[in-house]
Amino acid sequence: MIVCQYTLLAQASFTATISPGAIGKNETAELRLMIDNARQVDQIIPPSFKDFIIVSGPNQESGMESNNGVTRQYIGITYQLKPKSTGKFTIAGAIAKADGKTLS
Repeated sequence: MIVCQYTLLAQASFTATISPGAIGKNETAELRLMIDNARQVDQIIPPSFKDFIIVSGPNQESGMESNNGVTRQYIGITYQLKPKSTGKFTIAGAIAKADGKTLS
C-alpha cells in the first residue's frame, strides 16, 4: 500500500474588518487586519487613524485552524478605536507585505 500525503497551500489573502460598523458616543470599534495562509509575513502597515484615538493596539494575534482537513494559518493585528468627534468616517486602506507580494 502506498500512501501519499500532500498539502495544498492557498494563496495569501489580506482582509480588514471593523466591528461594530456603527457606534454611539464614547464607544469603541475594533479594527482587525488579518493575513491568511502566508508563508512569510514581512509587514502590516495600518491606515492613518487621524480621526480616531487609539484606545488599544496594535495587538498581535496568530494561529492555525484545521477544519475538515483544510488548514488555515493567520496573523493579524487589532486596534480598539474611538472617534475624536461625532460623524461618519472612512478609514483608508491598509497594506501588508507577505510572500514577496504587496497586498492591500
